[in-house]
Amino acid sequence: MFKHFSFSSPVWLIPAVFVSVVCVIQTMHVVEHGRYCKTSDEWRQIYDQKASTMQAAESED
Repeated sequence: MFKHFSFSSPVWLIPAVFVSVVCVIQTMHVVEHGRYCKTSDEWRQIYDQKASTMQAAESED
């Protein structure tokens, strides 16, 4: 099947770069997760605030 197998072939460059970029992005996400991502309770508070402001706006009309 493979008569000549070489890692210096450019065919391996694109998948290798893709996997490397995905790994870097995922590592950055995991490292910064606590700073930027919200917990379920925080999202629930945001949704509750939006719902209450929408209800208040509807009651004024």
